[in-house]
Amino acid sequence: TYPVAFGISKTFQNLLPNTTFNYRPSKAENLRIQYRTSTNVPSISQLQNVLDNSNPLLLSIGNPDLRQPFGHAFNVRYNKNSPDKATNFLVYGYAGFTDNYIGNSTLIASRDTTVLGDIQLLTGAQLRRPVNLSGYWNARSFLTYGLPVTALKSNLNLNAGFSYLRSPSLVNEVKNFVKSYTTTTGLVFSSNISEKVDFTLSYSANYNIVRNSLQPQLDNNFFFHNVGAKFNWEIVDRFALGSDINQTLYAGLGEDFNQQFWLWNAAVGYRFLKNESLEIRLGVFDLLNQNNSIGRSVTETYVEDSATDVLRRYFMVTATYTLRNFGG
Repeated sequence: TYPVAFGISKTFQNLLPNTTFNYRPSKAENLRIQYRTSTNVPSISQLQNVLDNSNPLLLSIGNPDLRQPFGHAFNVRYNKNSPDKATNFLVYGYAGFTDNYIGNSTLIASRDTTVLGDIQLLTGAQLRRPVNLSGYWNARSFLTYGLPVTALKSNLNLNAGFSYLRSPSLVNEVKNFVKSYTTTTGLVFSSNISEKVDFTLSYSANYNIVRNSLQPQLDNNFFFHNVGAKFNWEIVDRFALGSDINQTLYAGLGEDFNQQFWLWNAAVGYRFLKNESLEIRLGVFDLLNQNNSIGRSVTETYVEDSATDVLRRYFMVTATYTLRNFGG
């Protein structure tokens, strides 16, 4: 009822076909192909025809004429496990498109003007409104391969992937497409040396390319990676030491946001009682006091980099009691 009383009623009916094909060439192999459909109901904020003018430079309003988006998704998954060699292989592919995709229609005022009947839009201000659009689709692929490293009593997992997203919008009534390409790669090296010592080394990286068909000045590339190490060591009976450290790098986000930092956590613990079911643990988070939270948001009219205040170095004592048996 605020700022004016209004009423809206919408009814959606859908037939949602789904099908799955599964094939096992051998006990170690499996191929699955799947087609699925789905819908999303437009939200109240998207449907209500009420102007949000809390930010006079970025106004927004709903659209009671929205139709329900209808999505189609195709999945292909193949995996092979070789128990005798202790190897595993997985490849996955996905492609999807959406009819009646709900995107944004943005009006950017070149001078003071009135739009949609009585909305005052100042020079340079924007009015955003959800509309149904065609042309949305996305695709992604992923593969991973795992093998043992016998000499080190460890396992190595390698992975790589690629994703593509095309998102439509309207800018001053002209159709625009934001296209995003992302490549990913990584590895995980995990130990199985003994019951008292284990460690994990990891690396992940992704490179992002964003292209804008209507406003090429918003094109951008950026890179992110993370290197990590983690270990646990039971030094003496019941007494254990654990630590993990990660190095994070951001590049291509802009002069104020390109950075790298280390995040180091450590803890010591001791197990009590006859069956060692009670553990008291003292941990410290972010020993180097460098923790950061960086993000990038890409829209049809702007690119936004954000840095969020996060909790840095702190200490914590935890007590954990484990229930192992529930009677005979």
